Amino acid sequence: MFVDGSRGLGERRALALLLLAFYATIFFLLALGQAGQWQRCFGALSVAYVMAFFALASEWFWGRWVASGIGLSGVATGVLGLLTSGWNPGLAVWAGLHAAIYVPLLGAPMACKCDDASRWRERYHVDSSAGERIRRAVQRAAMALPTLILYALAPGPGQAPAWLILGSVVLGLSGLLRLRFWGVLILVTGASVTVGALVLGVGFPASQSAGATTALVALSPSAILNMHGVVGAVGALCLLGAAAPFVRPAIESLRR
Repeated sequence: MFVDGSRGLGERRALALLLLAFYATIFFLLALGQAGQWQRCFGALSVAYVMAFFALASEWFWGRWVASGIGLSGVATGVLGLLTSGWNPGLAVWAGLHAAIYVPLLGAPMACKCDDASRWRERYHVDSSAGERIRRAVQRAAMALPTLILYALAPGPGQAPAWLILGSVVLGLSGLLRLRFWGVLILVTGASVTVGALVLGVGFPASQSAGATTALVALSPSAILNMHGVVGAVGALCLLGAAAPFVRPAIESLRR
């Protein structure tokens, strides 16, 4: 009933907004207390959570998709950290709080309230099938954003091409929301650059312990996200997943 019922929609959205605001504030305060790359990393994370908060609070049609994607990103990194490093209370809290962003936004009644499907579909002249593809793509691209911020901006011996990777996510999302196919191509480019960086071994070091995600909860940047390959790979897979719903329509269009 919590997910599918129509009661308590406002309270459920308020819970998601509260946690988005909480993490936006935490990362902002962390950025103020750091310098150099850590400042950019935490500052970019704060901006990502602020964007999700503002879009969801303003009831933009894509706000729920972005907030859900960021919630799923936190769940994925927390669960992967637990699987690779064993039980860790900090990781469990991180995953649990992000699940509390994602789960309240599920369900058709919440989708009707937040997405206002009829209005934006009429505005962009898309049918329900195309609208669902756009929703999946935006959610997956948003899921990639926090992990790629960590991969690209966290300090390491060899830095990933940060602004190229992050720029591809932002521009790709912008293209998707404008229903432009170039947005899909840019997301694929970002995924390719990330995979190339992984192959070359750049980005923050993989030698740190797998419990480093705890830093995001315990506010200790010295231990942040050891999962170098995992984090980059998750981000790249999310970008490819965002492009996937458009592969078949693109092929069919070329055959005509």
